[in-house]
Amino acid sequence: MFIWRSNLLGSSGKGHEYMLKYLLGTDSGIQGDELGASDEVKPVEVEWQTAAIEGKLDLLVTLDFRMSSTCLFSDIVLPTATV
Repeated sequence: MFIWRSNLLGSSGKGHEYMLKYLLGTDSGIQGDELGASDEVKPVEVEWQTAAIEGKLDLLVTLDFRMSSTCLFSDIVLPTATV
């Protein structure tokens, strides 16, 4: 995934912890359990997965002119061109 001049993984967005867990596979701050893992009553019409796949992304490349929090989680950080 290529990210150009944006803070996609910034902690100010909603769901930041889920992006870290399911996209990157890093340690996250999720405190609750997944709905599929609990033994509560579930709808019959929906096929529930027992465990979600974590860390689906293989390579994260960021092009940015400042060191954002997305750069901290990136595999490769490239500087943008300035004039």
